[in-house]
Amino acid sequence: MLKLFLSLCVCLILSGCLAPGRPLVAERSPVYTSGPYGSGDPLSKSYVVQKGDTLYSIAWRFELDYKGLARANGVRAPYRIVPGQRLSLVTQLAPSTRIRTPAARPPAAPASQPKPSSQQPPRTSSSDNVASEQLSKHWAWPLGIKPYAEFGRGNKGLDYRLGDDLSRNMSVRATNAGEVVYAGTGIGGFERLVIVKHNASLLSAYSFDGSLRVAEKQTIKAGAELADIRNRGRSKQSLHFELRKDGQPINPRQFLR
Repeated sequence: MLKLFLSLCVCLILSGCLAPGRPLVAERSPVYTSGPYGSGDPLSKSYVVQKGDTLYSIAWRFELDYKGLARANGVRAPYRIVPGQRLSLVTQLAPSTRIRTPAARPPAAPASQPKPSSQQPPRTSSSDNVASEQLSKHWAWPLGIKPYAEFGRGNKGLDYRLGDDLSRNMSVRATNAGEVVYAGTGIGGFERLVIVKHNASLLSAYSFDGSLRVAEKQTIKAGAELADIRNRGRSKQSLHFELRKDGQPINPRQFLR
Protein backbone atom coordinates (compact mmCIF):
# COMPACT_ATOMS: atom_id res chain seq x y z
CA MET A 1 0.00 0.00 0.00
CA LEU A 2 2.83 2.38 0.87
CA LYS A 3 4.56 1.81 -2.49
CA LEU A 4 1.30 2.41 -4.36
CA PHE A 5 0.69 5.64 -2.41
CA LEU A 6 4.24 6.90 -3.19
CA SER A 7 3.84 6.06 -6.87
CA LEU A 8 0.61 8.07 -7.06
CA CYS A 9 2.29 11.04 -5.41
CA VAL A 10 5.19 10.99 -7.89
CA CYS A 11 2.76 10.88 -10.84
CA LEU A 12 0.80 13.84 -9.46
CA ILE A 13 3.97 15.86 -8.92
CA LEU A 14 5.31 15.15 -12.44
CA SER A 15 1.97 15.93 -14.07
CA GLY A 16 2.14 19.44 -12.66
CA CYS A 17 5.48 20.15 -14.35
CA LEU A 18 3.89 20.58 -17.76
CA ALA A 19 1.94 23.73 -18.44
CA PRO A 20 -1.62 23.08 -19.62
CA GLY A 21 -2.06 23.09 -23.38
CA ARG A 22 1.65 22.67 -24.27
CA PRO A 23 2.48 19.67 -26.47
CA LEU A 24 5.05 17.19 -25.32
CA VAL A 25 6.91 17.50 -28.66
CA ALA A 26 7.37 21.08 -29.79
CA GLU A 27 8.83 20.24 -33.22
CA ARG A 28 9.29 17.09 -35.27
CA SER A 29 12.39 17.50 -37.39
CA PRO A 30 12.79 16.12 -39.95
CA VAL A 31 9.18 15.34 -40.90
CA TYR A 32 8.76 12.39 -43.25
CA THR A 33 5.86 11.49 -45.48
CA SER A 34 5.55 8.55 -47.81
CA GLY A 35 4.05 7.58 -51.13
CA PRO A 36 2.33 4.28 -51.94
CA TYR A 37 5.69 2.51 -51.77
CA GLY A 38 6.94 4.36 -48.71
CA SER A 39 6.11 3.69 -45.09
CA GLY A 40 6.95 6.81 -43.11
CA ASP A 41 10.03 5.01 -41.81
CA PRO A 42 13.08 6.14 -43.83
CA LEU A 43 14.84 2.80 -43.25
CA SER A 44 12.05 0.39 -44.18
CA LYS A 45 11.62 1.03 -47.93
CA SER A 46 14.41 1.86 -50.33
CA TYR A 47 15.41 1.77 -53.99
CA VAL A 48 18.81 1.05 -55.53
CA VAL A 49 19.57 3.47 -58.37
CA GLN A 50 19.91 1.77 -61.76
CA LYS A 51 21.78 2.92 -64.84
CA GLY A 52 19.77 5.59 -66.64
CA ASP A 53 17.72 6.62 -63.58
CA THR A 54 17.35 10.23 -62.55
CA LEU A 55 15.96 11.52 -59.26
CA TYR A 56 12.93 12.76 -61.21
CA SER A 57 12.18 9.37 -62.79
CA ILE A 58 12.47 7.58 -59.43
CA ALA A 59 10.19 10.12 -57.75
CA TRP A 60 7.70 9.73 -60.62
CA ARG A 61 7.78 5.94 -60.49
CA PHE A 62 6.98 5.89 -56.76
CA GLU A 63 4.66 8.91 -56.77
CA LEU A 64 6.85 11.10 -54.57
CA ASP A 65 7.76 14.78 -54.70
CA TYR A 66 11.30 14.96 -56.10
CA LYS A 67 12.23 17.86 -53.80
CA GLY A 68 11.15 15.99 -50.66
CA LEU A 69 12.83 12.80 -51.87
CA ALA A 70 16.07 14.74 -52.38
CA ARG A 71 15.86 16.30 -48.88
CA ALA A 72 15.20 12.93 -47.24
CA ASN A 73 18.30 11.46 -48.88
CA GLY A 74 20.63 14.44 -48.58
CA VAL A 75 20.78 14.95 -52.36
CA ARG A 76 21.30 18.59 -53.32
CA ALA A 77 20.58 20.36 -56.61
CA PRO A 78 21.29 19.55 -59.41
CA TYR A 79 20.22 16.19 -57.90
CA ARG A 80 22.99 13.95 -59.20
CA ILE A 81 22.65 10.27 -58.30
CA VAL A 82 24.78 7.28 -59.32
CA PRO A 83 24.03 3.61 -60.05
CA GLY A 84 24.19 1.51 -56.88
CA GLN A 85 23.16 4.39 -54.62
CA ARG A 86 20.37 3.45 -52.21
CA LEU A 87 17.54 5.95 -51.71
CA SER A 88 14.90 5.87 -48.99
CA LEU A 89 11.48 6.09 -50.61
CA VAL A 90 10.15 8.83 -48.36
CA THR A 91 9.92 12.59 -48.65
CA GLN A 92 11.08 15.14 -46.10
CA LEU A 93 9.01 18.27 -45.68
CA ALA A 94 10.61 21.65 -46.23
CA PRO A 95 11.62 23.49 -43.04
CA SER A 96 8.86 26.07 -43.56
CA THR A 97 6.19 23.34 -43.36
CA ARG A 98 7.43 21.57 -40.23
CA ILE A 99 5.29 21.46 -37.10
CA ARG A 100 6.29 24.08 -34.57
CA THR A 101 4.96 25.21 -31.21
CA PRO A 102 2.79 28.28 -31.75
CA ALA A 103 4.24 31.41 -30.18
CA ALA A 104 2.29 33.32 -27.55
CA ARG A 105 0.07 35.98 -29.10
CA PRO A 106 0.95 39.59 -28.23
CA PRO A 107 -1.81 41.77 -26.72
CA ALA A 108 -4.16 43.19 -29.35
CA ALA A 109 -3.29 46.71 -30.52
CA PRO A 110 -5.98 49.41 -30.43
CA ALA A 111 -8.00 49.69 -33.64
CA SER A 112 -6.69 52.23 -36.15
CA GLN A 113 -7.29 53.27 -39.72
CA PRO A 114 -5.83 50.77 -42.25
CA LYS A 115 -2.69 51.95 -44.00
CA PRO A 116 -1.75 51.20 -47.60
CA SER A 117 0.03 47.87 -47.76
CA SER A 118 3.76 48.00 -48.45
CA GLN A 119 4.22 44.24 -48.23
CA GLN A 120 6.44 42.84 -50.96
CA PRO A 121 5.48 39.66 -52.84
CA PRO A 122 7.14 36.48 -51.60
CA ARG A 123 10.58 35.91 -53.00
CA THR A 124 11.35 33.00 -55.27
CA SER A 125 14.63 31.58 -56.41
CA SER A 126 16.18 32.86 -59.63
CA SER A 127 15.75 29.45 -61.28
CA ASP A 128 12.03 29.47 -60.50
CA ASN A 129 11.70 32.98 -61.92
CA VAL A 130 13.39 31.95 -65.14
CA ALA A 131 11.16 28.90 -65.50
CA SER A 132 8.03 30.96 -64.80
CA GLU A 133 9.00 33.55 -67.43
CA GLN A 134 9.44 30.80 -70.03
CA LEU A 135 5.99 29.31 -69.43
CA SER A 136 3.43 30.19 -72.05
CA LYS A 137 -0.04 31.29 -70.99
CA HIS A 138 -1.49 29.01 -73.64
CA TRP A 139 -0.71 25.36 -73.04
CA ALA A 140 -0.35 22.98 -75.98
CA TRP A 141 -2.05 19.58 -76.21
CA PRO A 142 0.35 16.61 -76.26
CA LEU A 143 -1.43 15.18 -79.34
CA GLY A 144 -3.64 16.69 -82.00
CA ILE A 145 -6.52 14.31 -81.28
CA LYS A 146 -8.98 14.05 -78.42
CA PRO A 147 -8.14 11.73 -75.51
CA TYR A 148 -10.33 8.66 -75.13
CA ALA A 149 -9.99 8.58 -71.31
CA GLU A 150 -10.04 11.59 -68.99
CA PHE A 151 -8.51 12.28 -65.57
CA GLY A 152 -10.32 10.76 -62.58
CA ARG A 153 -11.78 7.44 -61.39
CA GLY A 154 -8.33 5.96 -60.93
CA ASN A 155 -6.85 7.54 -64.07
CA LYS A 156 -4.10 10.01 -63.16
CA GLY A 157 -3.90 11.68 -66.56
CA LEU A 158 -5.16 11.58 -70.15
CA ASP A 159 -5.05 8.49 -72.38
CA TYR A 160 -4.84 8.48 -76.19
CA ARG A 161 -5.34 5.98 -79.03
CA LEU A 162 -4.40 6.75 -82.63
CA GLY A 163 -7.09 4.60 -84.26
CA ASP A 164 -7.41 1.71 -86.70
CA ASP A 165 -4.88 2.95 -89.28
CA LEU A 166 -1.73 1.21 -88.04
CA SER A 167 0.43 3.14 -90.52
CA ARG A 168 -0.49 6.37 -88.78
CA ASN A 169 2.12 7.77 -86.40
CA MET A 170 2.08 11.09 -84.58
CA SER A 171 4.52 13.32 -82.76
CA VAL A 172 4.17 13.99 -79.04
CA ARG A 173 4.54 17.67 -78.21
CA ALA A 174 5.54 19.42 -74.99
CA THR A 175 2.56 21.07 -73.33
CA ASN A 176 4.72 24.00 -72.24
CA ALA A 177 8.30 25.22 -71.99
CA GLY A 178 10.72 23.57 -69.61
CA GLU A 179 13.70 21.28 -69.18
CA VAL A 180 13.78 17.58 -70.05
CA VAL A 181 14.76 15.90 -66.77
CA TYR A 182 14.26 12.32 -67.94
CA ALA A 183 14.15 10.65 -71.37
CA GLY A 184 14.50 6.91 -71.29
CA THR A 185 12.95 3.56 -70.41
CA GLY A 186 9.25 3.76 -69.70
CA ILE A 187 7.12 2.42 -66.87
CA GLY A 188 3.60 1.05 -66.70
CA GLY A 189 3.89 -1.11 -69.82
CA PHE A 190 5.34 1.56 -72.12
CA GLU A 191 8.72 1.51 -73.85
CA ARG A 192 9.60 5.15 -73.26
CA LEU A 193 9.01 7.95 -70.75
CA VAL A 194 9.78 11.67 -71.06
CA ILE A 195 9.51 13.99 -68.03
CA VAL A 196 9.59 17.76 -68.48
CA LYS A 197 10.16 20.13 -65.56
CA HIS A 198 8.17 23.33 -66.12
CA ASN A 199 9.02 24.97 -62.80
CA ALA A 200 10.02 23.95 -59.28
CA SER A 201 6.60 22.42 -58.57
CA LEU A 202 5.11 21.39 -61.92
CA LEU A 203 6.18 18.40 -64.02
CA SER A 204 4.61 16.75 -67.06
CA ALA A 205 5.22 13.19 -68.28
CA TYR A 206 4.60 11.36 -71.54
CA SER A 207 4.54 7.53 -71.61
CA PHE A 208 4.48 5.87 -75.06
CA ASP A 209 5.91 3.30 -77.46
CA GLY A 210 8.13 4.88 -80.07
CA SER A 211 11.32 6.90 -80.53
CA LEU A 212 12.70 9.87 -78.60
CA ARG A 213 13.41 13.26 -80.16
CA VAL A 214 14.87 14.95 -77.09
CA ALA A 215 17.63 14.30 -74.57
CA GLU A 216 17.98 14.96 -70.86
CA LYS A 217 19.00 18.47 -69.78
CA GLN A 218 17.60 19.88 -73.03
CA THR A 219 15.63 23.13 -72.77
CA ILE A 220 12.49 23.10 -74.87
CA LYS A 221 9.70 25.48 -75.86
CA ALA A 222 5.95 24.93 -75.68
CA GLY A 223 4.84 22.71 -78.55
CA ALA A 224 8.31 21.24 -79.14
CA GLU A 225 8.32 17.70 -80.57
CA LEU A 226 9.37 15.23 -77.87
CA ALA A 227 8.90 11.88 -79.58
CA ASP A 228 7.29 9.90 -82.38
CA ILE A 229 4.78 7.37 -81.13
CA ARG A 230 3.89 4.08 -82.79
CA ASN A 231 0.25 3.33 -83.44
CA ARG A 232 -0.90 0.31 -81.44
CA GLY A 233 -4.42 0.29 -82.86
CA ARG A 234 -7.77 1.42 -81.52
CA SER A 235 -7.85 -1.32 -78.90
CA LYS A 236 -4.50 -0.33 -77.38
CA GLN A 237 -3.31 2.80 -75.67
CA SER A 238 -0.83 4.96 -77.60
CA LEU A 239 0.02 7.70 -75.09
CA HIS A 240 -0.49 8.35 -71.39
CA PHE A 241 0.00 11.98 -70.31
CA GLU A 242 0.19 13.32 -66.75
CA LEU A 243 0.71 16.58 -64.91
CA ARG A 244 1.95 16.53 -61.31
CA LYS A 245 2.29 19.37 -58.85
CA ASP A 246 4.62 18.71 -55.89
CA GLY A 247 4.43 15.01 -56.71
CA GLN A 248 0.63 14.80 -56.81
CA PRO A 249 -1.32 14.13 -60.05
CA ILE A 250 -3.60 17.00 -61.07
CA ASN A 251 -6.22 17.30 -63.79
CA PRO A 252 -4.44 18.45 -66.97
CA ARG A 253 -7.57 20.27 -68.07
CA GLN A 254 -6.79 22.93 -65.48
CA PHE A 255 -4.25 24.08 -68.08
CA LEU A 256 -5.29 22.46 -71.37
CA ARG A 257 -8.40 24.14 -72.74
